[in-house]
Amino acid sequence: SPEGMVASAIEFGEVCRKHDFHNFIFSMKSSNPQVMVNAYRQLAREMYKLGWDYPLHLGVTEAGGGADGRIKSAVGIGALLLDGLGDTIRVSLTEDPEFEAKPCVALRGVAEQALGKGVEPFDEKTERRKGVFYRRECTWPIDVPLNQDGSVFARMSVKELASLDTAEMCDRLGLRLRADGDVQKDWKSVDVVVLDGMVTPNVGVKLKTLMDVPTGVICKAGPNVPDGATILVTCEDAAEGEKMSERLGGY
Repeated sequence: SPEGMVASAIEFGEVCRKHDFHNFIFSMKSSNPQVMVNAYRQLAREMYKLGWDYPLHLGVTEAGGGADGRIKSAVGIGALLLDGLGDTIRVSLTEDPEFEAKPCVALRGVAEQALGKGVEPFDEKTERRKGVFYRRECTWPIDVPLNQDGSVFARMSVKELASLDTAEMCDRLGLRLRADGDVQKDWKSVDVVVLDGMVTPNVGVKLKTLMDVPTGVICKAGPNVPDGATILVTCEDAAEGEKMSERLGGY
């Protein structure tokens, strides 16, 4: 936990200081960006209380490769750099070492652009800044399946969905097709499908199947859109058009 990591870091720091050794740097790296960010922030808070000023090495342990590794590193390291924390950084990728340099340079550039700008003051009504965390209360629309811990959206075209049979559609969206032909959700299923293009009659039937799972559907308005689907409306159309009538699924 972040608290345990900070307690351990402070303990080792005190041992070093007891022997008048100050040539060290703190690294609170974790494979979980959220844990890593909280650990560094709590350590910075504790060092401030103790009057310490030791450098921090930022990084996300075993972030992975490709886009996933770069995104995890950007979330963790970037958040701390914008907080004004960090003296050295490393993006740990499961790739050749030379590929780690470019993301580091990009993150440093983002931090340099934000240097001295700060943020506008705002009223923090929770005690999050004091290290007290609790789940925010959210009210979810009853006709769009969403999860408290985050929802997975999948984007498809009408043409792609029309080309899939039921088994292929289930495989594409992580659904489970029972032996009796019934379609059910699985642990890896998407929560909402965002459809590009005008819905055709055969695609409308497939959307109805998805909504019976239930899987949320977001698409453009049309005569073949089943009841309960969420209609996709641009900001411009919503601002310029007449007041939209209430409907199951909403907009």
